[in-house]
Amino acid sequence: MVLAAVVATTISRHYFGALPSFVIPPYSLQSNWEILIYPFLGVLSGLMAILFVTTLYRSEDLFEKLPLPGYLKATLGGLLLGLMISRWPQVFGVGYGAINVALTSHLPLTLLLTLALLKIFATSVTLGSGGSGGIFAPSLFIGAMTGGFFGSWMHQLFPAVTAGPGAYALVGMGALVAGTTQAPITAILIIFELTNDYQIILPLMASCLISTIITSIYLQGSIYTIKLLRRGVDIHGGMEQNILSSLKVKDLMQEKVSKVGGNATVPEILAAFQEQDASYLHVVAEREELLGILSFHDIRRLLAGPAPS
Repeated sequence: MVLAAVVATTISRHYFGALPSFVIPPYSLQSNWEILIYPFLGVLSGLMAILFVTTLYRSEDLFEKLPLPGYLKATLGGLLLGLMISRWPQVFGVGYGAINVALTSHLPLTLLLTLALLKIFATSVTLGSGGSGGIFAPSLFIGAMTGGFFGSWMHQLFPAVTAGPGAYALVGMGALVAGTTQAPITAILIIFELTNDYQIILPLMASCLISTIITSIYLQGSIYTIKLLRRGVDIHGGMEQNILSSLKVKDLMQEKVSKVGGNATVPEILAAFQEQDASYLHVVAEREELLGILSFHDIRRLLAGPAPS
């Protein structure tokens, strides 16, 4: 997997250049007091991540309950998305263009929040109605809009000690991904790789960590593992627990029973253990009625000889 990633990166950089996915202006902390503001962005991002995950799976449940064939569900989902995109085209596709605009602080405050909520709805309808797609790019989009909204609000309240909304949009991208995946270190590294910007590492770390804590308290797992939980697979329970929960008695039951007669002698019992390769023998009467169960442990003392006096 690592070798494949290296080869793919080498080829893509050869043809497209070693450029980040998002070209953003440099950001930095405007004041030491600003570091106290970013944790609140982590809280907001965590709440938005919870809203995203909850809406996504409720949408799947809703479409599953609709008494319609699959193609009509997809048609209904496409109709809803078409009506939305005709009014807000920014939510169409992966939305990298809108993210770049948010990172450069060129979107108004109300539109940022509107786009974040609409992207949650659009992604949920797409996947719920049977469409195919991921949640990573939508998480980046929702995070950028959420962070931009929060940054615009903070900049209006504290213009002297806060950076522009674009800085908060950048941090919000990582915080939202951290909240949905519950993997803060991964989210931090991904934002570094996407932007090549290491200037606001402290706000990014604080926001990602708090967002993860918020979602881990409310949600049973990440946006990926919840889908497995809904299918009865618990990857946090341990391999043995998962295997046992998936096995049934009928799958383990053996029809061939190791048995010996009730009148068998000790040599015959030892021979039965050896021939039937069993740890337990069912002692039966003449009419195959079960009299009891004999284990090898029960006769082990006989093999050791008489106890010393």
